[in-house]
Amino acid sequence: MSVPFEDPITTCPIDKYHTVSKSKLYKHLVKCLKAKKITDKTICVYNPRHIIDIDEKEKHISECEDNPNIYISRAELSKEPNYSGVLPVNEAMDEVEKVLATLNETSQNEINYIDGSAYDPIKASIDRSLYRPQLIGGSKSEKKAFRKKEVQRRKALQTGRLNEEKCCSGESILHQDLTGISWTDIHIQKICKKNYIDAASDLIRKYDLF
Repeated sequence: MSVPFEDPITTCPIDKYHTVSKSKLYKHLVKCLKAKKITDKTICVYNPRHIIDIDEKEKHISECEDNPNIYISRAELSKEPNYSGVLPVNEAMDEVEKVLATLNETSQNEINYIDGSAYDPIKASIDRSLYRPQLIGGSKSEKKAFRKKEVQRRKALQTGRLNEEKCCSGESILHQDLTGISWTDIHIQKICKKNYIDAASDLIRKYDLF
């Protein structure tokens, strides 16, 4: 079913007492201007309701909001990427290099090197007088054996004797007799440490003496 054509009635922008259908407005305005002898005005080609000065005709046409070319230009501009505030490649690379140089300098200043071997939790705990945490994940017999060794280890630490001896490197050391292990036993196993505690601890772990 076709939709009936609608042609609303509008008022003449030159004479408010004139009414005419919208489709015939342009033709009416030409006659109205001529009848009223208005020679310094003209009609906008995009919207007949725009009655403009002849001297400003070109300017108005280029700026008229009903000019379809203006809509096309605005649509094309909206599709173009906006590069406002974007640095050129060379400037951006310079900024990145400055930031990286600053980060590298800061990280270098914050690095504190520690001389000596890394922390060994097993070695650290074997010389403690306190009981170490219970064995996790082992069988009942393994847990029982661990508790027995822990009691023996703590007893040895509590009854240990401190003596000065020379290790294989000739350096002065503290000799703590934990388990009856002598430096001879340590030398046979080719375990050379700066102190007896470290050497004995290695031997204990190697042969599971406790």
